[in-house]
Amino acid sequence: MCVVVPNHNITTFSDVSGKAERFIYHRLDLQPNKMPLCRIGKKLGTRQSPVMKFTTAAFVNPFLYVRRTETAETVEIYEQFVLKAPTSNANLKHIVITVVSLTEHLDDFWKLNDYPYWRYVATREGVFKIYPGTVLPKNYDPIIRRWFLSAEANNGDLVLTPPYVDAFGSGVVLTLCKTVVVQNGSV
Repeated sequence: MCVVVPNHNITTFSDVSGKAERFIYHRLDLQPNKMPLCRIGKKLGTRQSPVMKFTTAAFVNPFLYVRRTETAETVEIYEQFVLKAPTSNANLKHIVITVVSLTEHLDDFWKLNDYPYWRYVATREGVFKIYPGTVLPKNYDPIIRRWFLSAEANNGDLVLTPPYVDAFGSGVVLTLCKTVVVQNGSV
């Protein structure tokens, strides 16, 4: 279930500095000592923190991302880009830092209880955040999923999807979703 309610008093978008302070890439298998890992359903994951995944839209050169095998070094490059100093060897667009920063305010809110099973947010800029954190397929792109398209088509309304098979191995699920519009009008 993905519930994003923009009027909750966690923060307002104008409070965001545009600088990310927390970032964990979804490839937990490549960073096993970063935090305690467990099984979440059938997947490797963590309940300590949400994780981020980038899709091709996050990259300056998407073909480079598709061809590159993700390694521990790649994860370190992404982390350096987002948290410390943007460099061209990451191949990421600078907007990624702002989007990661915007989503940080969900972290503590999402950990308040153990339901719903999955909580996530996706952006057209190619950033996908999920809690509990789990390893995701490299080719997973949320903006082509029914829940994303339904939320976009019904801007401002809560949308409940018909049942579908979850891409994360949880079986048949429903998604409750809503678009969030940032001050500049982007969804």
